[in-house]
Amino acid sequence: MSLYRDYVMAGLRVEERPNPLVARKVRLKREQAMAAHGVQSRWIGIVDDTGSPYARSGYLPRRPGSTIEDERCLHAQVKAIHSFGIPAMTWFPGSFCLSAFHSRLQRAYGATHAETWQGLHYLYCKHETRPEQFEPLNPYLHHAMACMTAGAMPSFGTPDPGDKPVEAYEALGRLINPLRPFVGGESIPYAGLHLSQQSETFYFSRNVKGGFPWTYWKSVLGWHNLLCESQFLLDVVFDGHLTSDQLGRYPVVVAPLSVALSDQQIRLFEVFVSNGGILVTGPCFGACDEWGSRANSGRILRLTGRKADAPPAINGYRNCDPSVQVHSLGRGHVIRLAGDAGGRFYENHSSLLARALGRLIRRHAPPAVEVTGPLRLHVGMYRDQGRLRLFLHNFIAYSENQRFPNPRYLVPEPARNVTVRLSGYQIRSARSILSTGAPPLEMRRKGSIVEFSIPLIERGEVIEMEI
Repeated sequence: MSLYRDYVMAGLRVEERPNPLVARKVRLKREQAMAAHGVQSRWIGIVDDTGSPYARSGYLPRRPGSTIEDERCLHAQVKAIHSFGIPAMTWFPGSFCLSAFHSRLQRAYGATHAETWQGLHYLYCKHETRPEQFEPLNPYLHHAMACMTAGAMPSFGTPDPGDKPVEAYEALGRLINPLRPFVGGESIPYAGLHLSQQSETFYFSRNVKGGFPWTYWKSVLGWHNLLCESQFLLDVVFDGHLTSDQLGRYPVVVAPLSVALSDQQIRLFEVFVSNGGILVTGPCFGACDEWGSRANSGRILRLTGRKADAPPAINGYRNCDPSVQVHSLGRGHVIRLAGDAGGRFYENHSSLLARALGRLIRRHAPPAVEVTGPLRLHVGMYRDQGRLRLFLHNFIAYSENQRFPNPRYLVPEPARNVTVRLSGYQIRSARSILSTGAPPLEMRRKGSIVEFSIPLIERGEVIEMEI
């Protein structure tokens, strides 16, 4: 009880749940369950000990080999999560790159409140060779800022019984609590990242021994990280969001391995591109119907300028073909990538790849919100009650996360003189939320363009703009 009391006194949300189940890689009968309940069933995002995301429907039948007690435990958690209005929850053992992804995944369900959970299991780790550079609290501070930048609240689990990391609670509270009233709101989108449950479940899962579609998830996660490193404002888009109204919100839609699409979804993409949208596709786009069965290869000819490629063996998606084709349709364009750029970036963390694709997308769809600063700045922007809020998380570029010592344990290098440029927004004033008492930021105007500079960003910053 004392541990719980210390945690709550710091103003943080404490989550005590049964031990999370390690996600098994067996998904037999999943196709039947999803078909019976619709492909838009809610997912519970789980990350196993390898850091791999595993999407589960709350309607799944009992898994082969699992005990009834395990299943009851999981379904009780699902019911509790949904009853609190939280559409998804994640467990993961310190993988900082997943905090923002899972936060955006949860927001895509449309709930007013989303949380991404992480256990405080490594607070007392020490690095034997560089103790002065190793701060085990930093990953949790980064987790908190990444979640809030992606529009969700961070939550944490307590360490083992007997530990009382009151200092950690206070440090987390000092970062989170001042920003709590400003988190969330309607996202200001630039790019929509299509996460296709149809493709993941009915094609990739079906064709992989063991049932876990590593290829698909690495591609989606790689694209998420690549788009973040390009400092694009980003949402996750599900199959159910492929409507004229929803697609019309995005200047750019990225469909990494959207292999399984219905004829209606292909037609909606045609309308989206004809109206001026930019569609980025990966290998074998639209090669199968929405149930993962081979479709007529010519049905995407008008959209992409060529027929769909025959789907290879699942491992064949790891090709590194760098060729790019741009096809014009109406007022928009389709950027067709022959290779799996997301999977490549996930595994190789190539900054050259991120910069090249970022420039290519910008050239065809100049963003209305541009942040000029280090690649390590992760951005998010939201509208709430007549104001815009720009979140900037100063961390590391994903392409730099293989350095030693691991930068997630270090205090980030401050970002200085960061320039924000907004086009088409009537901004009256802008102020820093974290710099209490600081004067409003000086704005420079030229026609419909407003620009201002942020002199210093340490761990993160939030700029509130009155419109």
